[in-house]
Amino acid sequence: MSNERLPYKYPPCYYAVSTFTAQCRTREIGIRKVMGCSSTRLTGRLAWDFCKPVFIALAIAIPLAYIAANQVIQHFAARIPLEWITFGLVPLITIAIALITVSGHTIKAAQTNPVKALKHE
Repeated sequence: MSNERLPYKYPPCYYAVSTFTAQCRTREIGIRKVMGCSSTRLTGRLAWDFCKPVFIALAIAIPLAYIAANQVIQHFAARIPLEWITFGLVPLITIAIALITVSGHTIKAAQTNPVKALKHE
């Protein structure tokens, strides 16, 4: 069970990173399935492991984006108020993209036969 941390620099890399993570954790998935873990629980666990860095990045980026946007707006004569929906919708869309991307790979990996996963290792 490797606990390697990979850099999440760009949103398009979610697909590649989720594929890589699912391939690296096939043995762990196989062992958990043999021990009686359900596919739903495995999918949730892998999705949570994948989304933790996204939550951390959002917790850092949203306040910084608000401060930066507020500073930029101060230099204009016609100022507009910053809406909460802008900073509330972005995290939801980002998390949705991350979950959709990782769900396909984790469901596929969780539904494979554990004997095949353990035999090739």
